[in-house]
Amino acid sequence: MTSSDSPTPGRGPGLRWRNRDHTRGNLIVSLLVLALPSLATSLSSVVFQLTDLTFISRLGEAPMAAVVIVNQSLRQTFFLVLMGGSLGTQALIARAIGAGDVEGAEHVAGQAIALGAGISLALMAIGGAMDLVCGARRVMILMNHTQKSGEPRLVKQCTYPLTGVGVVNTVITDLALIEVTPEGLVLQELAPGITVDDVQALTEPRLIISPDLHEMGL
Repeated sequence: MTSSDSPTPGRGPGLRWRNRDHTRGNLIVSLLVLALPSLATSLSSVVFQLTDLTFISRLGEAPMAAVVIVNQSLRQTFFLVLMGGSLGTQALIARAIGAGDVEGAEHVAGQAIALGAGISLALMAIGGAMDLVCGARRVMILMNHTQKSGEPRLVKQCTYPLTGVGVVNTVITDLALIEVTPEGLVLQELAPGITVDDVQALTEPRLIISPDLHEMGL
C-alpha cells in the first residue's frame, strides 16, 4: 500500500477517495472508481427507456411508432449535445485537477450539476405531464372556458401539441362542468347565471345536454 492509499487521520472516506492519486496504487480500484459515474449514467438511461416505453405502450401502436421516430432524431440529437457538454466538463475538471486546482475543479463540477439539474427539471415537467395523463385512471381539466381573445378553448381539432389523446374525462371551466364521453361533450352543470346558450356560443363542438343538467354547487 502506498502513501496515496493510506487513510489520512481526521478525514472521512469521501475526502480520502476524492484526493486519491489514481496513477498509483491498485489499478483495478482506480478503474472501478472512475467508471462508476459512467455506469450510473448508462443504468439511469436504461431505466428511463423502460419506464418511457411502459407508459407509451398503453396508448397503442401509433404512439409507439412515434417514439421510435423521436428516439432516432430529437432524442439522439439532444443526447449528443449533452454528451458534448459532459465531455467538455470532464476535460475542464481534469485540467484543473492536473494543475492542482481542486477548488477550481469543484467549481466546474458544481456548475455542471446545477445546469444538468435545471435542464432535467424542465424536461421532467414536460414528460411528467404526459406520463401522468397516460397512467391516471381519471383526468380532470380545470381551465377558463375561453382564451384571453375570447376564442373557445374547447375546439373540434387541436392545433397545439397534445399531452395525451383521448385521456380527459371531465372538463371544469368558469362556465360549466362538461363530461367527455364517446358520444361527445355532455354538459352536466352550469355556473350561476350562465345559460346553455351562453356555454354553446363559446364552445366549438356541439354540446349534448344532460337530462340531469343543474347549477354548480359553490
